[in-house]
Amino acid sequence: MKIGFIGIGKIASAVIGGLNTSKAASSGVEIFVSPRNEGLSTGLAAKYPGSVRRMSSNQEVLDGSDMVVIALRPAMAVEVLKTLSFHPRHTVVSLIPLLKYAELSAVVHPAGTVCRAIPLPTVMEHNCPIPLFRAPAAVTELFGYIGQPLPVESEDQLHAIWTLTGLITPFYELLGGLSEWTVSRGSMRP
Repeated sequence: MKIGFIGIGKIASAVIGGLNTSKAASSGVEIFVSPRNEGLSTGLAAKYPGSVRRMSSNQEVLDGSDMVVIALRPAMAVEVLKTLSFHPRHTVVSLIPLLKYAELSAVVHPAGTVCRAIPLPTVMEHNCPIPLFRAPAAVTELFGYIGQPLPVESEDQLHAIWTLTGLITPFYELLGGLSEWTVSRGSMRP
């Protein structure tokens, strides 16, 4: 399977890392990453030289891929996607929180299949539920390598879950700060 990633940040990097450390790696998965974040894309290609290739453009990622994971920042996603030429063979998986299915489908037309997903950083350890909206079997199977696919029936359900996941990072940062404060007061040892 040839999978492209348009946009490389923490979540996309975690998904790529999870795939490369799961049984998906032995199934011949090829991963093409966009050049947008040079440090991350170059680092992923160096870390997984047998399966990850950094491409020179987003269009080159599309041209080499059958499944395309979109992990762009919400504010720039539509503008970037409008510049690309999708093909009916493409399965598009959006990890973008604020880009609804209808708008996504319109901007990636004529892509054959469009769905949305919410992987979390723990996909690196292959251990987290991954809410999926309108995901075909191939996407569900792929995400099954790195977590537990959780189909949702509506975008409202997906957005409710997305809202909760947005609180995970600040919650753990708060716990970390409280732990450091407690240790600094001599109450606990690190």
